Amino acid sequence: MSRLINNSDRFINVYGNPLSFLERIIRVIDDLENRKRILVVGNYKPLLEEIYCLRPDLVGESPKPKPDWLAWLMPKQVNGIDVPFSLNNKERVEHLKALIYGHDKRLYDGEAEQTHEEKFAGKIGVIVLNNQQGKTECAPDLLREFPDLIIYNHMDCEDGQEEGMEPADWDYAIPPSVDVNAEEHEEQQSELPQIPEIAMYGKCHQIAKQTCAPKGYAYVDAIACTSVLLENGDCNFRPNVYVSKIGPVRSGKSLSGERTRQLVGLADERGNENDLVVTTTPVSDRGIEKLFDVGGASRLLALDEARGLMAKGNIQNNALISTLCALWSRNREGAADKFGIHNFNVRLSMSLNFKVKDEAEFPEIFTHATAHGLYDRMLFGVRGAEKWRWSPWDFLSERDVFALEPSKPAVEGWVYQETHHWAAANEDRDRLAEMALRVAYITSAVNGDGQITHEALEAALRLMDWQEVIRARFQPAEGSDDFECLAKEIKRAFKRQPGQAAKWRDLSRKYHWSEHHCNLQVRRSLLENGELGFDKKSKKYYLIDTPAK
Repeated sequence: MSRLINNSDRFINVYGNPLSFLERIIRVIDDLENRKRILVVGNYKPLLEEIYCLRPDLVGESPKPKPDWLAWLMPKQVNGIDVPFSLNNKERVEHLKALIYGHDKRLYDGEAEQTHEEKFAGKIGVIVLNNQQGKTECAPDLLREFPDLIIYNHMDCEDGQEEGMEPADWDYAIPPSVDVNAEEHEEQQSELPQIPEIAMYGKCHQIAKQTCAPKGYAYVDAIACTSVLLENGDCNFRPNVYVSKIGPVRSGKSLSGERTRQLVGLADERGNENDLVVTTTPVSDRGIEKLFDVGGASRLLALDEARGLMAKGNIQNNALISTLCALWSRNREGAADKFGIHNFNVRLSMSLNFKVKDEAEFPEIFTHATAHGLYDRMLFGVRGAEKWRWSPWDFLSERDVFALEPSKPAVEGWVYQETHHWAAANEDRDRLAEMALRVAYITSAVNGDGQITHEALEAALRLMDWQEVIRARFQPAEGSDDFECLAKEIKRAFKRQPGQAAKWRDLSRKYHWSEHHCNLQVRRSLLENGELGFDKKSKKYYLIDTPAK
């Protein structure tokens, strides 16, 4: 598949004398500070005439037959016969390598006349093969040995052929990071680690164990459910959290939420939730107003399948997601329209379930409309490598509900210092640091502690370490629209492949790219921009890590 020339192409077929080719040569000539000398194999005069025609200023008052930027290779005499230089002659190519390295000052053997090649030793950066069709056997070897070398295979146009350039079909044009012959196998992903025991603290830990559900779900559920039972924190942070549990069907997400709400008194043994729990899906900011105008009281939005919430938030001009992001940081929110002013006041926590088979499906939920904010505020729960099977559960409200007497813990200065120290260790930890403070406060309060304890903060920071592992695997869509998001997802998928190369159909089926109406346009764009390449021999596409700027 043909594509446009980009800065990563180093072996280029040139037909005729297109302006783009001549401009590339002139840019090399004009770079006086780091000029790469141009070596012509074959007759150099036609190229010189085209350059002088385009740039008369390069001729000067007395045109010299040998410009200081141009070198050429004359025939070698063998038994009195001139043998033209050819890249098919490995012995002559070795001499050329020595010239490029600067090891030899001249190219010729025996008693050949000293030539102008001496002043070009170690300075050759561009080679122009002039009408050398079929004589390019060693070109890939040269390009592999000299990473900065560029070769133009310059040919006359045939009848009916337009002037132009195209990448040459050669094996070593593929970047070193790519191996199109890498063994094809089913992509193996290491399992996500289960939630560490050291990341769980106090009564929230006990609640998670009591559910007999996967602890990777139950512990974050315990934090979300108990947060609505607390008083407000101090002015530096709020004790509300947004939890997203992700995993395939029958992994224990729903069970975890139901049992946790029962254990903390938000639901009875029949599953009937009390007034603190909302299970209705809001579809807009006005829907949030209808559900949560509760005078600043706490509420838990618990959705067994939250894809509908995200789908509504993805609708253009829907303020649902931005409103949820605002409620992360404050209670009051509202809007004004032709029908009047609409305000609501709630301290909102969320426990959302998302049926997600793998990380390839995840960007379908956290799209470009929801990735810039809501994803950043989520505390994720996964089962990971935890072994779990459903088992019967004996629960009676009178007997099994935890008798919680939440405190209002003091927050001493060392808490902020240790959190800031943890955040400074890696980039992009500010939001996770804020969540660590919230989790430490909630778990300390649920435990009845008078202040945030060292153990609670340590557990909260280890929980954030686990969050980083989850977030590295489950990435949201990136970009401002569907086209840009798909382009970034395609590049991410190729980066995960053996040798960063694969057949398009295989990856398209695996990651459902055909469901995007723009998938072929995205592929064409990536090829034309030099971010994706195509190997004709293996029929594989491959990732180019350094696209043209």
